[in-house]
Amino acid sequence: MTRRGLLFLSLTLLGPGSVAHAGSVKLRWDQCWGDGGVMNRNFACDTNVGSNALVGSFVSPVARSDAAGMQGVLDIAVATSQLPAWWHVESSAPAACRYQALTGSLAIPEAAANCEDWAQGHGLGPFVTYEIDLATLYRVRLRLETSVPFGLETEIVPGREYFAFRLTLNNLRTVGGSSCSGCAFGACLALNGITVVCADRGNNVSLHPGIGTGSVDDGLATWQGGGSITRPGPSYTDCPRATPVRNSTWGTVKALYR
Repeated sequence: MTRRGLLFLSLTLLGPGSVAHAGSVKLRWDQCWGDGGVMNRNFACDTNVGSNALVGSFVSPVARSDAAGMQGVLDIAVATSQLPAWWHVESSAPAACRYQALTGSLAIPEAAANCEDWAQGHGLGPFVTYEIDLATLYRVRLRLETSVPFGLETEIVPGREYFAFRLTLNNLRTVGGSSCSGCAFGACLALNGITVVCADRGNNVSLHPGIGTGSVDDGLATWQGGGSITRPGPSYTDCPRATPVRNSTWGTVKALYR
């Protein structure tokens, strides 16, 4: 599918075809949630080599035989008054301190055993949009979109965990003369929702954290022990459960949904 086709697909998500269901979204480092992916990632910020893989997945409560695409919304909040240079990883902004340090992939983790690729290897993307929240300067929002070519729609089975995307955050420009400050601050990453887009738009499935199977924490991951982030939801749960490794003062993230 072309980028224009994907854009059309994304626009349909805003229409009345999306149907809310009691499903859940999950976010972990290294592996899918069901394969033992970890919630927290600590990094000594002492090398420019290596990377950190963040894996998103979902569980649908309903069956669908015409899954054609996926859209996800992921918020990152850092324990500072505004987003530090280390988290400026925009692929569309060459002037960003860590330009292209964040990349997306639809390659399911090699050790995956308890989750499977919803796109069955035919996925296109993910196309990632990076948006700094001008009202909450320490937060950035990522929007992710994937699709499968026409005629290769897939089947979604209820209760099964499906791999959605992998985001790789590399350690480029962490130390040295051209380093970008802010790696050591705690951060919270919240997968706030996934919409499974179907060929019949009336079959779209909108999934959110902590609804149905699992806990609200399943859709949260932390960096350097995390901090405090409040997001709307059925339990209004703060992030994280993990113990912070550094003393940081966090503001409350407001209006995660617009």
